[in-house]
Amino acid sequence: MKLSSRVLPLATALSCFFNLLLFIKVWRTTTAPKELFNPQEPNFQYAKQPQELPGRFNPTTRVMQHPDSGFAIDDDAKWATIVPHSRGFIRLGSDGIPFSIGIYHQLHCMNTVRFAYRVARDGLFKTAHARDVAFDHANHCFDLLRQTLLCKADTTLLPLASINDTTFTRRCGNPAQIMDFVHNNQAFWNGIPYNTDDALHV
Repeated sequence: MKLSSRVLPLATALSCFFNLLLFIKVWRTTTAPKELFNPQEPNFQYAKQPQELPGRFNPTTRVMQHPDSGFAIDDDAKWATIVPHSRGFIRLGSDGIPFSIGIYHQLHCMNTVRFAYRVARDGLFKTAHARDVAFDHANHCFDLLRQTLLCKADTTLLPLASINDTTFTRRCGNPAQIMDFVHNNQAFWNGIPYNTDDALHV
């Protein structure tokens, strides 16, 4: 009886202690994404660099067209509309740490390859040096796009009869919502200077 009367309070205390630790861990896990999403959070510091754009972006349905006549290879102005101002750079956390977003880096690269191809096709490079610089950038972009496609490993099945000169529907990410996020983020940070160290990388 004496032993159990001593053990019970100790067991109760240990149980309360470990439950408190569990509560703190769960609380930190569930609140971190909200802090990351909120650029106004005054005391927020990154525990580690985020890997994904914060927030929820609903999937959408897109009609894929081959060819897509809305994006002619010669239409520089049209291609410029798919990447936001400043190539879609955003700032996160209370310190406004700058990031680029994968989709816009990839689209920038696709546009770079398109432009280099068009200028080379039409003989518009004024010097060999200008051509070499453009092709060096295009080579980087080919490599980035290759690695991105392998990373995403798209498993969509494409009927052989529908690959050319037709349309089909796919479930996709939501570029419109991502674009809205970028516009709102850039508006919030407009006019606020970068930290010196961050500005070197923008």
